[in-house]
Amino acid sequence: MLKADYFMYKLILALCRQLRLGAFIAWTLTWSISFLALVPPALASPPEIKGPNGLILQQTNKMVGECDVSMSNLGMRITVRKTRLIFLFLPPYNEAVCFSRTSGKILRCPIKSFRNAFSTSMTIFAAFTLEDARLKRVGRVKQGVFDLVKFETTTEFERMQMERLKNQELSGNSPHHLVLLAADKLPYDPRMAALLERVYGLPKTGLIPISVRYKTVQGEDSVYLTTSNSKPIKIDAAAMQIPAGLKPAKDLQEILETKSSPEAMDLMMLK
Repeated sequence: MLKADYFMYKLILALCRQLRLGAFIAWTLTWSISFLALVPPALASPPEIKGPNGLILQQTNKMVGECDVSMSNLGMRITVRKTRLIFLFLPPYNEAVCFSRTSGKILRCPIKSFRNAFSTSMTIFAAFTLEDARLKRVGRVKQGVFDLVKFETTTEFERMQMERLKNQELSGNSPHHLVLLAADKLPYDPRMAALLERVYGLPKTGLIPISVRYKTVQGEDSVYLTTSNSKPIKIDAAAMQIPAGLKPAKDLQEILETKSSPEAMDLMMLK
């Protein structure tokens, strides 16, 4: 940790204790001040989230679209902006809940059987999912305020992809060299990382995905996931509750289907 960051954190922590506020408040205040000063905090192990305080990531996923990912000790909520589809994961994280107030439908299923069909719909056209990519950890990089772990596809995976292309088992849009950046210093429950990887259809790293880019087997660059913003927020407990009065759906596509809504087809067609 930088000495200036550490001194500021200890000072804010002392003040927060005087005001009977938690360590997470002190950490988030330090993070926010450092962000404004363009000096990323470097806490070795950020405090665990306490109370109804949390973090929001504003991300854009190629398959799902723009998403707001809210994380706290109350759980994780992912809101897809375009369709208002909501993924809700609550402790002890043994159930996936997906719903839309627009269609009035809800899907509840065990975590073990949950798979976001929209994030893996590229298999219709390219015969692959990014979940199949084999990664290796290659170091750390700085991106904005983030200090991230960098993963890249293995040499063996890249060789196999070119072999499959040669045998006409892949389309030209399939990934050859993939770079994934993930956060390991955010105050989140590790189980949230695995759930977010499932929603986005990503290979397992055990960390919160921040950026995913890859070069196709034809040499073209593709952006799969970006994170435009990250900030501490006050989580509304009501937003982390499973809504009542919605009709059960058999899958995600049914949740998005309304009499005048083409969103499900748009997602399946990668629009």
